[in-house]
Amino acid sequence: MSENEKKQTPAAAAADDENHIIAERRAKLAKLREEGVAYPNDFVRKDLFGDLRAEHGEKTREELDEAAIEVAVSGRMMLKRVLGKAAFATVRGFTGEMQYFVTPADVGDEAYALFKSLDLGDIVASLRRQGLSRLIVLNGHGGNSFRNMVRDLAFEYPDFLIAVSDSFGIVPQRDFFEERDDHAGEMETSLMMHYHPELVDIERAGDGRSEPFAVESLNDRTAWVPRDWNRVSEDTGIGNPLKSSPEKGARYAEAVVDRLVRLFADLAAPDGIYGERRPETDRF
Repeated sequence: MSENEKKQTPAAAAADDENHIIAERRAKLAKLREEGVAYPNDFVRKDLFGDLRAEHGEKTREELDEAAIEVAVSGRMMLKRVLGKAAFATVRGFTGEMQYFVTPADVGDEAYALFKSLDLGDIVASLRRQGLSRLIVLNGHGGNSFRNMVRDLAFEYPDFLIAVSDSFGIVPQRDFFEERDDHAGEMETSLMMHYHPELVDIERAGDGRSEPFAVESLNDRTAWVPRDWNRVSEDTGIGNPLKSSPEKGARYAEAVVDRLVRLFADLAAPDGIYGERRPETDRF
């Protein structure tokens, strides 16, 4: 690091960060322009997320597959998760949100490659420009991992605190439920029965039986691999939803919320997360 970089003020460092982001986006724009019109204006939205949910929200997957409904929707991409040859994206419009499932088989290799390169937008930079300095990412899905992303952002924005909380790991399940819930089991179903009972048809639930791996090192969690749900479980459930109840969900939710309230208060404390230690280098 040069002497000039060492002496750089926080304002100058923030400006450099923003310049770096702008340069990245300009490079993406240049690549799009090489391939044609970067932002075509000929797309016509014909459907709204809210209307689609109202009309088709109660249909089963089999009914939707058979109907083969074609829609034209638009919105802002709020979340993107790429898993090799498949990807999920949450897109928000002014009438609600919808999750997209995108694969090369559906859209073609070229369109899929373009989708993977799309920029989600720099939420942290936007919050900083509004004078905020803290962000809590509340995660509710065990397959998500934000730590590497947060480490990178902590390096780019040393004056901005980002904390990640996994809602399902805040309080022990064993204190509230009879069986451990790994996927769509007693805990998750109880929460849904508490928050959205109209979405739970317990008569269609299985008992959550699942087949272990044939390799003991994976069963004892020496290592992790993605699971093929079709081979692990008959209904993708691992954990018994038949033992669920809205009362269990309410007790568990209250305990989780109590801890989250404390987290929000703790991170808002003026003394910072390190207290009086290392005052010359403490950022928060």
